[in-house]
Amino acid sequence: MSVKIIPDRCRGCGRCLTVCPGDLIALDSSLAAIKEPELCWGCAACLKTCPYEAIALYLSPAQGGRGLKLTIKKDGTTLFWKATAPDYQTVIVTDSAKAKDY
Repeated sequence: MSVKIIPDRCRGCGRCLTVCPGDLIALDSSLAAIKEPELCWGCAACLKTCPYEAIALYLSPAQGGRGLKLTIKKDGTTLFWKATAPDYQTVIVTDSAKAKDY
């Protein structure tokens, strides 16, 4: 797994820095940056806390993820997981009863 920052969505709020248990995120030119991506264990704490949907978790084909990109959208207190294939087709949206396309 690999966490990636989506630069055009990041606002440099720093919330991801405070929740990363491995202290692997820093601000670089007012944007979040993963200092050592190979040390990230994919806990997804940063994805869950980012209010701008600026962080994605990538699942490589070797991990059974077929190159999927996982992102989270918040709706109140509910988190909706979205898995997008490399061809940008939505593959999965959370199975919550409140799930909706976004």
